[in-house]
Order: sequence, then structure tokens, then C-alpha cells
Amino acid sequence: MPTGRLYDNLDKRRDFHGYPMQGVGVEVFDFFTTYLDNGEVSGFVGDIVSTLMKTHNFTLTYKKLEGYAYGKVIEGTTNDWTGMVGELQNRRADLTVSELSVTKERNDVITYTQPIYIVSRKLFVATQEDFQKKLLAYTSPMEMVLYWAILVTMMGLAVFLVFVERLRKYLLPHEELGGLGSLGTATWCMVSALLQQGCDTCPTSMTARMVFWLGFFVSVIVYTSYSATLVSHLAVEKPATLPFSNLFELSLQTGWDAGCNENDLFQVTATQTCADSVADECLVLNRVWNQVVMRRPGNLVSSYREGLQKVLEGQYVFIGVDVTTNYYIRGLPPELACRVKELQGRYLTGGIAIGLQHNSPFRKFFDNSLQKFRETGLMNKLIQRWLSAERTCNIGTIVSAGIVDVATLFILLVLGIGLSVVFVVGEIGVREIRRKRIGLKRLSYVSESTLQSQRPIGASVVLAKLSPSDNFLRPGHGTRPVDVYGVK
Repeated sequence: MPTGRLYDNLDKRRDFHGYPMQGVGVEVFDFFTTYLDNGEVSGFVGDIVSTLMKTHNFTLTYKKLEGYAYGKVIEGTTNDWTGMVGELQNRRADLTVSELSVTKERNDVITYTQPIYIVSRKLFVATQEDFQKKLLAYTSPMEMVLYWAILVTMMGLAVFLVFVERLRKYLLPHEELGGLGSLGTATWCMVSALLQQGCDTCPTSMTARMVFWLGFFVSVIVYTSYSATLVSHLAVEKPATLPFSNLFELSLQTGWDAGCNENDLFQVTATQTCADSVADECLVLNRVWNQVVMRRPGNLVSSYREGLQKVLEGQYVFIGVDVTTNYYIRGLPPELACRVKELQGRYLTGGIAIGLQHNSPFRKFFDNSLQKFRETGLMNKLIQRWLSAERTCNIGTIVSAGIVDVATLFILLVLGIGLSVVFVVGEIGVREIRRKRIGLKRLSYVSESTLQSQRPIGASVVLAKLSPSDNFLRPGHGTRPVDVYGVK
């Protein structure tokens, strides 16, 4: 670190005269820091550090730390840090060549440059298919009340058609009804009109035909509106509604898991910063961490790619930095990238900056240069180059119906078969009842014939003169013949 007269010269010239500086970084996000083969760094933060090196004329060597080593408090200590923060705290490095989130706890042991970008933690989930919508795709174009309205309309037209035909027969008794005098036939014809099918019996009078044509006109309107809405329902995917929309509602879920990158700032804040806090935000973070994240060991992931993979696999919420997560989402195939949804809430919003040693004399020089980078548009160019690529969902694929989309057809088919079986069983039952009744009647007549053959001749003569239609000869009507003639 320059001191004395050298520091005064630096303050005037901002030229470090090739002063050797030691950097420290992590190899986590290559768009923030990319380590080149020639020993230089690139990426959003890497390009800023390289520009600062050229602006202030210092040399730079760096050390890469393994893993997600941004820095956290060592367990069992009060304020000893690991990772890049620990390297700066112990003066083994002058600055970071990777991004470092600005937090109050870190600011107590290191110094930051002014923020170079603002990031937030957000919730990322995969849109779930609405299977109920798919299963009922062919019923969803119209509301249930509309189905009932159409049914009532067609029944009303059938009743009116019967009225017209019977009124015509009453006024013109010599004219034929044309087969539509019964309500059952008229209803069948109107249903055929609704289904755009013909029927054997058609109205012959102009008045009845107008009613019949009105039924066809209703069917045209229903078909066109139904078909247009059905196409939109099948072509436009409507994801299922999520049971939560923010971090607090997520903390109340029992059927969803959540997680973040291991040692992420979300974990550090939930387990350390907010450990004993009663602030509302901390209470929510603690509840999410203890009740949701720690529910399963696999909820913490080792990379953003792994987190997004878990999101796509099922009911899992990834808590990640907005710009970082979107960077990896853009690398997914379009059909998968478009399934990942970013919820509206922002959490742990703060800046990322270049970390320096505590009370570093380089801070004011770097801050002055970073401000000029913004004023000249260099910062915005770097943002556009590394961080601002938008992901689009115009994948241009053809929407095709799957087996789930037409499941309603198979459901109706099964219901139709079931109803057919019920009606067949009913018809067989009715037929068996009728057959038994006829059999009993025949048996009674046979019994009467046998009885006649066993009676005296006089009784047979009298019985022969009686008509079979007489009530007292029928079973259950009047006095039995055995009582009349005393035959026991």
C-alpha cells in the first residue's frame, strides 16, 4: 500500500506508477469475471477492473478461490471471515476481481467502491400445466350457464314446434301433421338441428320450417363461437395458478420446496444476520429457511444450473440473484426457458461492488473513475454487453393437440358406453318383468282349463256358456268359479 510522499503523488496524478496490487476472485459466474489465459480478466467486473488498471497504471496479479467463496463469518468467532472478505480482512489481497454484495456486516471489516450494479434476490418457479384445463378443454369455451341456456332454447323451440303443428292440425283438420305432432319427435329434430344433422321427419308447413330453421341458425352461432374460443384455449397455454406469490406466502406452503445456492447471501442473511432479529423481513427469512429450505437436504444446490433443473423438475422454488438467474435461463432451450417464471417480489436488494481492504486509500480514486465510466457511457456499454440480454419466448413452434387435450372425447365416450350399458340392463329388466307377467297370465289360463276338465258335466256346460271376458272368470275379479259351483 502506498504511503507518505508516494500517496501524495498518487493523490495528485492518480498514477500508481506500476504499483503491484494483489487481487482475489471466485470462479462462479463467468459473465461477471472470466479468467483469460494471458492472466487478465474479463466479464462485467473483470472489464471494470482491467479498465481501472489501465487508468491508474498499476499491475495486477490475482488468486482464485474455490467454490462459492464470497465470504461468511467463521463459526465460533465474532467477526472473522472466510472467502474473499477474509482475504481482504487479513490484508492478503488489495481488491476483488469478482463482484461482491454490499452488506453492513461485511462493511465493518472491509471497504467497498461505489456500487457498480444493483441486484435483488427473486423467486423463480416453473409454470405448472393446468391438467384440469386440459381435461375439460372441450367444455371450457362456454360457461355452464350458457350450456343450460342453449338446452332450454332448443327445448323451447321443440315445444313451440309441436304447438305450431297441432294448431295447424286444429285449424286445418284435413292437413297432415308431418310427423312432428309429438314432443319426443320434435325434441329429437331440434337436437339434430343443434348438432347440424338431418332427420327423417321434417316439417312441411312454412311456419314450422321457420322454427326449424331458427334452430339451425342458433346452432351456427353456437358452433362458430364455440370453435373460435376452443382454438384459443387449445393454442394458448394457461399455466396453473400458483398457491403463492411472494416469500411470505411461500413460507406457509407445505407442498413446495425452496432453496438457493449454497453459501449464498440469502443463506448468510437467514442464518447469521437475521438469526436473533425480530424484524418482519428477518422473521420471514427465518421461516422460509427453517420451514421450507431445510425441509429436505437436497434443497441447497451447488450451482444455478442445478437450481434451475430442480425448478423444471417439479414444485421447487429457486431463490437467486435476478440478473444471474436470468443469465442461465437464457442458456436453456427455448421451450424450457419459457417455462421458468420470475415472481414480482424483490428481496435483499443491494449493490454489488469491488471489495477493498478496510479504509483503503485507493477507494476515492476508484470511485472517481467509476463515476466517469458512468458519465462517459462506458458502464452502460458493459451492462448492455454482459448483463442486459433479454430472453424471449417466441419459439415459433406449432401447437399440436396431445392426448390430454382431447381427453374430454374419451371421457364422453366412456360415459356414453356406461349409459348404454345401464339402458341395456334396464331394457332387459323391463322385458323380464313383462315376460313373467305374460307367463303368469298364461299359467292362470292353463290352470282354469285344467280345472274345467275336472268339473261335473253340468258345471262345464255352464262354464262354457260364460264369456272369458267376464270379470269373475279372471283371477282376482269377482267371485271365483269354485265358489259359485261349490267345487272345493
